Amino acid sequence: MQIEKVQDTKNYYEDYPFPEGGAKRIKWWQDYLSYFLPDEMIQGKLVADLGAGVGEMTRGLINRGARMKCLDLTLSALKRNRDINPEAEHFNGSVLNLPFADEAFDHTMCVGVLMVTPDIRKGIKEVARVTAPGGTVVLYVYSYWSILNLAYSLLRPITKMIPLESVPRFIVMMLQPFAINHFGMRMDEPQLRRLLGDKL
Repeated sequence: MQIEKVQDTKNYYEDYPFPEGGAKRIKWWQDYLSYFLPDEMIQGKLVADLGAGVGEMTRGLINRGARMKCLDLTLSALKRNRDINPEAEHFNGSVLNLPFADEAFDHTMCVGVLMVTPDIRKGIKEVARVTAPGGTVVLYVYSYWSILNLAYSLLRPITKMIPLESVPRFIVMMLQPFAINHFGMRMDEPQLRRLLGDKL
């Protein structure tokens, strides 16, 4: 059952990859992650981006001197990640079964990934396993009480009945203020559909 759920997630994100924010989003992650992983902590160090997506967070850390290894479940995201981060090493796999040795990384991050896995506890254990003693683990998960979790819970039955392509354009376009606020840019309709798909 767990393998099926991981495959479902992979298929979903192959069809609806997370939208890119471009240079502004890379700069935002570069600055934001410095609070958790300061320059002096990551320069020359090996950092894993687990569930790296297209690699905007990775690029921000490389810009600050980190050596990066990226893992993602989807090949489409990894292809784009290689374009943005040719100097990083790239791996296809699941955060639930990381293909890395114990204590392989100075620091690890897993942003917005574990809550879409079938076993968040196993994911946390895997992330901790590959992090060296004294290293920092940066995890982002949606709070159970967040508006995103509420929306997901309420709309999940509907998303199983109505394909994302069938959501009316006016509903999709209502995400534009969120995109402007969150990514610092306007998005076209296909990007907004991908954003909607990610949030649901």
